[in-house]
Amino acid sequence: MRNAIENRLNWLGSARPNVFKMPFMSQLTGLDNSHLLPPYFPAYRGEDALFGAMLVTMHSQSVAVEYPWSVPHLPLEARPASIDTPIAGSSGAISLLARYLTGKIDYRDGTRAEHNLQAIARDALRIAARSDADLVLDYRSELARGHADQVHMLMARYELAQQTSSQEWQAYLKRGVEEAQQALVTQHSPTGIPGMPADITEAAILQEFRNLATGFAAALAGWVQMREVASTLADEMIASRVIYPL
Repeated sequence: MRNAIENRLNWLGSARPNVFKMPFMSQLTGLDNSHLLPPYFPAYRGEDALFGAMLVTMHSQSVAVEYPWSVPHLPLEARPASIDTPIAGSSGAISLLARYLTGKIDYRDGTRAEHNLQAIARDALRIAARSDADLVLDYRSELARGHADQVHMLMARYELAQQTSSQEWQAYLKRGVEEAQQALVTQHSPTGIPGMPADITEAAILQEFRNLATGFAAALAGWVQMREVASTLADEMIASRVIYPL
């Protein structure tokens, strides 16, 4: 168990095809663009989850298929791991937006994907217009939902672990439950998001969030047109055998 955790051997691919409601790993093996997909570039942590959340929001009546082969899922930056590292989730970042999107889906709605993509863009603008106090409340609410999910998941794993003889595994899961429960009753601030400068203020973080949300909304609003232009350019490049200059 220690070797698996400290060497990050948690995911090794699939031995058979699997069907998921939402893809949750980086799409390094390629994407089927025969239907409209949301924008995606796996540059930062959590962007694979955000892509999956947008995909399910756009195509709520569809599923994702994972084929029985994979490429190594290796991080670009160093991610040291220890069995003593806190188990409960951190103060959140992109994953909060992904959870927010999936929590709003009406799975009985058959609206076209283009309409759903524009709805995400409009919602991003709406959130960007909220006050500091409301944004902090939104942040804490989504974080609490995530910690509540963790408590439920870890407790279920702990119950299953009672059927094993590994006391170390049982102790590890018990610690995770206690950490998640403590996180659930702690009042969090966006300044605690991993990677934030030590001297940054809450107001500065919220303003940066507004700037990012506004740009995100603009990109989503123009995404269909950008895809169409890219497709036209690709056809012209293939036909002319000329690479367009940047």
